[in-house]
Amino acid sequence: MTDVQRNQIMGNENAAVFQRHYINQTVKVNTQSTYLGTTKRRDLIEAVGLVGARRDPQAPTKSDGQCKYSENPKLRELLGLKEILYSELKRRYGTLAKAAQQHPLKSKGTKN
Repeated sequence: MTDVQRNQIMGNENAAVFQRHYINQTVKVNTQSTYLGTTKRRDLIEAVGLVGARRDPQAPTKSDGQCKYSENPKLRELLGLKEILYSELKRRYGTLAKAAQQHPLKSKGTKN
């Protein structure tokens, strides 16, 4: 069937009506792999597409404070250090965003 025949049968003025209202707008092509020129990862695409379906709706979304990791002394030490550094940055700059703007972190491998 041609576009003209379809438009006549459906009473559409032109093909744009069909394309806008009847064709699914979800792109089912891995555009990222195409753009980057990388191999398509079908397994990854399917896993990401099912994230919501695989999530347990009864699973808690917030910690109840009874996390077993809080018993780890190294983790407690690091969390304490994080709080100290956060407080110091907030005291000096007001917000973390302002601190980052004035003193951006150097990534590994960059020269000072």
